Amino acid sequence: MIFNIQALRAIAAYLVVLVHLKTLAAPLGVAPELLEIGAFGVDLFFVVSGFVMVRTAAARPSTPGGFFVNRLVRIVPMYWGITFVVFALSYLLSGLNAPPVPVIDLVKSLLFFPYARPDGRILPVVYVGWTLNYEMFFYLLFSLSLLLPGGGRRVAAVAAMLVVLVGAGLVADPQSVGGRFYTAPIILEFAFGMFVGYAYERDWRLPKRTAVAVLAAGSMVLVGHGLFLEGERALWSGIPAMGIVAAAVSLEHHELRLRQRWLQLLGGASYVLYLIHPLALSAMDKAAVRLGLLGSSGGAVLAIVLGLAITTAVAVGVHCCSNCRSMAACASCCTGPPRWSSSRNCVIWNSLPRLKGELSSWATVSA
Repeated sequence: MIFNIQALRAIAAYLVVLVHLKTLAAPLGVAPELLEIGAFGVDLFFVVSGFVMVRTAAARPSTPGGFFVNRLVRIVPMYWGITFVVFALSYLLSGLNAPPVPVIDLVKSLLFFPYARPDGRILPVVYVGWTLNYEMFFYLLFSLSLLLPGGGRRVAAVAAMLVVLVGAGLVADPQSVGGRFYTAPIILEFAFGMFVGYAYERDWRLPKRTAVAVLAAGSMVLVGHGLFLEGERALWSGIPAMGIVAAAVSLEHHELRLRQRWLQLLGGASYVLYLIHPLALSAMDKAAVRLGLLGSSGGAVLAIVLGLAITTAVAVGVHCCSNCRSMAACASCCTGPPRWSSSRNCVIWNSLPRLKGELSSWATVSA
């Protein structure tokens, strides 16, 4: 585990959370456009994902099927669980804010199939899950690349496929939902992360001072893009994010590590935090309105603090328990050293030995 990558995950998650504090921050006079800077957390996530896939494939060789199943195990249980919760709430609270979610939309969301909502936005039931549609697509491409020998060929093959897709989108200008979604330039950010991962595997590092400069410059460009600059996201956000990731792993090599236990724990819980924060903050928005907290600056600050504290506590708790082999170990997991075990240690996952055996057998056969 690279400490700085785990720290970047935590930072990226809270950047995305920042975007969804608009209602609570309104009484403070914070412009919504300023909070939109947090959207760059997604770009960091995509670049980190590309980096981690290259590192994982190099450290733990696997078959294409086994690799993809491992990704499914890490992503699907939590995402499906939150999706079902949101789906159920849409019926229990129907008529308050929005109509119930159609069953077909639920099915498409569970299958990571992009679709357009009535307002034209391509968003699943859990709206932040649009990024997971991209992630699963990237995982599929990367898993297939494991059929090729050598890390360099795999990186080149996946990067080439992504470039071809983006190029096809620019030339053909597809009108279908899938065509527009999977040819968006943002998918190039996975390739940026893979390039950093491949360079890291070949022991290429930035000098310490250069890494610090790249980290500072990348951060300033990200902020500047959100406030002043306009242009293609993959260029103005993706490339700076690539620089930040490259600088972070280089600084780790130079013994500059963000290894604080709390930060590493938040990095481990970043996926859960990313998924649950819209639901948690939406509930906080409604509670703050009912309690009259948004009528003053002090009340708004209190609402923001409570919203962040509750969201973080739930995310960390769910993360800890999902990575323990038994429910009794949850408390010690949260108070002990940071753990990065996969969802294969999840209580629910271990309660389904037959399913686990079938998936493992499928992965072996698929090789």
